[in-house]
Amino acid sequence: NRFRWLKSGLFDLTAGAPSETSQMLMADRRYAVRDGGPFQVRAVWAHSKGNAGFFVRGDSKVKTPHDIKAGTRIVNMVYVASTRIVDALLNWAQVDKKDIVWVDCHNSVENYKAVVEGRADLGFSFPTSPTMREAAKNPHGIKWIDLNAEKDPEGAKRFRDVDPLVNFGVIPEGGVESAVGVWGTEGINLELTNEKTDPLFVYNLAKWMDENYERYKALHPENRFRTRASLLEALKHTFIPCHEGLIQYLKDVKVWTPGHDKRQAQNVELVTAYCNAFRDAVLKADSTGLAVAVDNQERTRFPEWAAFWENYRKEAKLPEFKLFTDLNGQ
Repeated sequence: NRFRWLKSGLFDLTAGAPSETSQMLMADRRYAVRDGGPFQVRAVWAHSKGNAGFFVRGDSKVKTPHDIKAGTRIVNMVYVASTRIVDALLNWAQVDKKDIVWVDCHNSVENYKAVVEGRADLGFSFPTSPTMREAAKNPHGIKWIDLNAEKDPEGAKRFRDVDPLVNFGVIPEGGVESAVGVWGTEGINLELTNEKTDPLFVYNLAKWMDENYERYKALHPENRFRTRASLLEALKHTFIPCHEGLIQYLKDVKVWTPGHDKRQAQNVELVTAYCNAFRDAVLKADSTGLAVAVDNQERTRFPEWAAFWENYRKEAKLPEFKLFTDLNGQ
């Protein structure tokens, strides 16, 4: 709903993680509704930093992806829309999904309990989540699988071949103690707006955020990532175009480069392609009497429209969104 309200103009700003923003732009599942789907979203500033990883019980012998073997018991998170990140881990480990013992869990509490009670060997979660703080209290404690992309770049590449919306880095303080200093997944979430938002407002907001960091950084744990440095790091990797007000500010402080210009044009082109394709698909569906609607969670209520849009997207040869390695990377 936050994206729908931003698209309609009800909101001026909202935060967006790479995964959920890409789902909106691709009109994936619940986003494939008439007043949802892609629009000309733009970055305003850095919002927060998200870290996640795969956890095991403290007495587990699984320390790296290569310790995952046939017969390993992994939580099957049936309560989330996509478990591509787990598939990516298996690609790093070079283990086939059919050789894994899957333990169905229907919520985040079941997720951690299956691991700490010994019914599953590993699960996926966020070190800052309340469920992980509860998991850490078990007599054995918890540990985190080391996703060190520098030590094993080939394994990390295999991971990103499956889930290109993930980068890797060292998990910082702020979550459970066992995760601090361990390599996990990470991504910088951006403050987002609509392309139509007043450029002067965006310029002044970016300027204020940059110049007043020392005044607000201690007011919330996530504020430590709302820096110019975090923003510039995010712009190396993101597929989200910058708002023109932000671009002008970064030019004025002399940190906007020709590399940023090139990436901006590339990002605008892809977002525009999705916006045009979704608009045309809706019009075509309307002309044939096809209901443009989906169920909130599943594709069962209106499978014809879901299949129609998916096929339309494939025929248009629209690539999936991904995070880039750097401004010069692919």
